[in-house]
Amino acid sequence: MKTRFTMTVLVIMVAIAGSLYTKAQAGPHGFGAPMVAAEDADSRHQNRLEAMAAVLELTDEQRSQIQQILAAEKQRNEPLREELRQGREAMRLATEGGVFDEDRVRTLATEQAQPRVELAVAHARMKNRIFALLTPEQQSLAKKLHPLMGKGRGKCKDF
Repeated sequence: MKTRFTMTVLVIMVAIAGSLYTKAQAGPHGFGAPMVAAEDADSRHQNRLEAMAAVLELTDEQRSQIQQILAAEKQRNEPLREELRQGREAMRLATEGGVFDEDRVRTLATEQAQPRVELAVAHARMKNRIFALLTPEQQSLAKKLHPLMGKGRGKCKDF
């Protein structure tokens, strides 16, 4: 059991290191810089899925079902992501060149709140659907590993 846990932690650390390496290769993304390309995000998600599959010892059927869930949610949420992209661009335009119209910025920020809420709900729904595919043993392991996987963007944070 101790060996399995050690291997699990090792696999997670390799996945996190790979994610950080990918982020470092993408270059700096500061304020006003382009967001990470969709291909980079897809690659990062694929790496996370592979790490999760290895650690939780997912069956081929579970992997396939998870990929179907991810693809369906991605398609379902694309309009929300596009709305947020447009909102970020509007915010950038509203604040570039030292111009600051507080009412305009507040309006734009308020408009972005609802799509963010919907994406948060969709993310929770997706996590729940994936968790339901796991066996009780896999669920138990996933719960134990969750605190080890980091928080925030660019780090493994699910399962």
